[in-house]
Amino acid sequence: MGFFNKADVLVLANDNVEWISVKKFVASFNQIDKRRVNSFAELWNIPDDVTKTLRMYCGETGYQPENNSRNYRDSRRFMMNELDHTRQNAVLEFLNKNRKRIVRDVIAGRGKAAADGCS
Repeated sequence: MGFFNKADVLVLANDNVEWISVKKFVASFNQIDKRRVNSFAELWNIPDDVTKTLRMYCGETGYQPENNSRNYRDSRRFMMNELDHTRQNAVLEFLNKNRKRIVRDVIAGRGKAAADGCS
C-alpha cells in the first residue's frame, strides 16, 4: 500500500471497497501513529531545527537528556518546557503553520486509502 496510507485491511463488500485501519491497544494512553520523527520530517518537510527538537521531545536514541546535575522529569526524554524558548517557539510555529495538513494526514491518511474526501 505504501508509506502514506493508513489502512491495514482492504474489505470488498457488494462491489464496494472499504479500507480499515487496525490498531492494537496495549498502552494506557491514546496513540495514533508510531512512526519515527524522521518519517514525519520527510512527509511534512519539517526544518532541521524543529526535527531535532521533536527528536529530543520523543526521546529518540541520541537525543535524551545527559546525566548531569539538572533534574529532568523524565530521563528518557525532554519535556517541551525543559527546552529553550527558541526551540519551543520553532516547534509551535511549524505546528500552527501546518496544522490542517498534519491533522488530515494523521487522522485520515493519504492516497487511495485516505478517508473519503480527504485525499
